[in-house]
Amino acid sequence: MNNVSTSVQILREHYQQLVRTKGDSPGSGQWGSIDESLVRYLELIKIADLNGCRILDIGCSIGYFAEYLQKHNITCQYTGIDIVPEAIEIARHKFPDMKFECLDITQESLKQTYDYVLVSAVFNNYTPNSNLFLQTLIKKAFTLCEKGLAFNFISSYVNFRQETMAYYQPEDVLRFCIEQLSRKVTMIHHYYHCDVCIYIYK
Repeated sequence: MNNVSTSVQILREHYQQLVRTKGDSPGSGQWGSIDESLVRYLELIKIADLNGCRILDIGCSIGYFAEYLQKHNITCQYTGIDIVPEAIEIARHKFPDMKFECLDITQESLKQTYDYVLVSAVFNNYTPNSNLFLQTLIKKAFTLCEKGLAFNFISSYVNFRQETMAYYQPEDVLRFCIEQLSRKVTMIHHYYHCDVCIYIYK
């Protein structure tokens, strides 16, 4: 098992336990309340007008973002993927008209590309290889988008830290995006507590 696979396995086991104990609730996504996810989604969708677009939601969990799109009347061709089969089962039950798949994009391939790829809260938890995991997943995600990629993470510029959470140097992540993916990059720092959102355009 390589370093990235180790991170994926740690995260899969962690979120499997949450889904099994919390079920159809914000707790399955490690949210204290749904409002915590909503403020992040609001920032992610600023990447572009998503109406009529093909959207890939990486780390969809039980369908939080799918529900957000419905409630805000954003009409798009949505696909959600997650590494936790129990989460995908709940999402499919809640949103039968939307497409959900259980797979690990660091190891597996998708048969199509999308206009925009969104990645929310996937990098929040600490693993021994957090930086490599972020870079590997973002590289793969960028190959799947035709127009742009939006993702978020927790800034290292915080007033306190929790051992279970992952913190990233925003300038390092920004440099990685510009040097290895695209010069068309926007970063929003500390829009909510210590969160960072990055948009990368083709």
